[in-house]
Amino acid sequence: MTNSRLKALISLLSALFLTASLTACAGGENEDASLTIYSGRSQEFIEPFFAAFTEATGIELDVRYGDSAALAAQILEEGDNSPADLFLSQDAGALGAVAGAKLLASL
Repeated sequence: MTNSRLKALISLLSALFLTASLTACAGGENEDASLTIYSGRSQEFIEPFFAAFTEATGIELDVRYGDSAALAAQILEEGDNSPADLFLSQDAGALGAVAGAKLLASL
């Protein structure tokens, strides 16, 4: 695994576990916990990590795969009503567009 892939993997797993922690701290019953992820990453590359996350946490993931720009456009269209809990983008421009619309939460 290359150094840049390792860094990306560590960042992804950190984000997923942080999201899971925040979800768990939100209160209420967590028996049917799930997260919706919009992923601009290749399904072939990222799906094993999502499976490991679900196995480790019991949190189900609803992953929607697509082009980062198309997913960003979808989030922009959905606005505050977007079901996405996490947006994984391969494109800084797509991420910047969503951030510019103030649709990302600070962690």
